[in-house]
Amino acid sequence: MNRILIADHYQVIRLGLVTLIGQSLGEAHIEIAKDADEVKMQLTNNVFDMLVLEIDIPGSNYATIIDEILTHQKDIRILVFTRDENKWVRMLHLIPKLYGYLSKSAPMHKISAALATIAIGGKYYPEMCQKYLIHLNSGG
Repeated sequence: MNRILIADHYQVIRLGLVTLIGQSLGEAHIEIAKDADEVKMQLTNNVFDMLVLEIDIPGSNYATIIDEILTHQKDIRILVFTRDENKWVRMLHLIPKLYGYLSKSAPMHKISAALATIAIGGKYYPEMCQKYLIHLNSGG
C-alpha cells in the first residue's frame, strides 16, 4: 500500500487529490499537510512513498523546500503540483530531484497518470519539461 503525503494549503485541492489517488491507485494510506511546518512534522513522524507538494505552500521557500524534504526522507518520490504551470522554468536546478511536475490545470487523466506513474517509481513531466531534461541529460 502506498503511503502518500498531500501538502497543499487549499482544502478543496487536498480532498480532490484524495479522491483521485483512490481512483488511480486504489487503497493508499494518505496524510495531509496544509503548511510547511505540518509537512516537516509529517516527514519526521512518518515514512512516505510519495509527496504531492504545492511548491508555494505557506511557510516554505520553493528554492529550498525540496532539499529540506529530501533531508528528512531521501527516497520519497515528490510530485510538484502547482497552479503555475511554467514555474518549473524557475526551478531548473530542482527538476532532476523530482519524480514529477504538474500544473493544477492539467486534465484529470494526466493527473491520474502522473500519480500512477510516480507510485511505481516512474517519472512524469509536462512536454516542455521533458525536452529540458533530455537536453540536460545529453550534456547540453
